[in-house]
Amino acid sequence: MNKYNVGQTVHVKDNLVIGQRYYNYGSDSSDIFTSRMEQYLGKKAVVVQVDPIDNKYKLNIDRIHSYTDEMLTDLTTVTRDVELGEIREEVDSIIQKSLSVFYTQQVEEALKNGLWKNNLTEFQELLRLKKKYE
Repeated sequence: MNKYNVGQTVHVKDNLVIGQRYYNYGSDSSDIFTSRMEQYLGKKAVVVQVDPIDNKYKLNIDRIHSYTDEMLTDLTTVTRDVELGEIREEVDSIIQKSLSVFYTQQVEEALKNGLWKNNLTEFQELLRLKKKYE
């Protein structure tokens, strides 16, 4: 059974190794990734043919070489990974800003309450954390 169908948009993985053999899932069908295929690393492509015998794929960007399941990913998976990476960066940024605001408020409160007089060590730790998240 084919993982991909004619007309489906796929992504040639960007971490394939020249000279390494890659397989179709659930079969012995395989092919070697060659130096002539290297130019397609990380590229988006459309499946234009599926060989009925070995289930290898021909792509619109490279009609000469055959590709296997292990060489390709579903474009929606790549898109989802990129979106998740962007979301993680945004969440990290929000956390950073929140901690900055939090420790700024903590320092201001400590100054009002004279913490720097009563517990210099704790006040210095608040200042360190405030500076860390600025």
